[in-house]
Amino acid sequence: MSSTPTQPPAAEPATAEMSPPDARLAMMELANMIAVPMALTAVIRLGVP
Repeated sequence: MSSTPTQPPAAEPATAEMSPPDARLAMMELANMIAVPMALTAVIRLGVP
């Protein structure tokens, strides 16, 4: 048995064949990934109780 760790499979690369609903979902996920940390930073800076 080999002791070297196996790498997880790479994520499937984005292609031009993404359907419009999938593209819309991907954009919404990216926007959410950016917006949540920005909102948390604002709450901390403003000192919201």
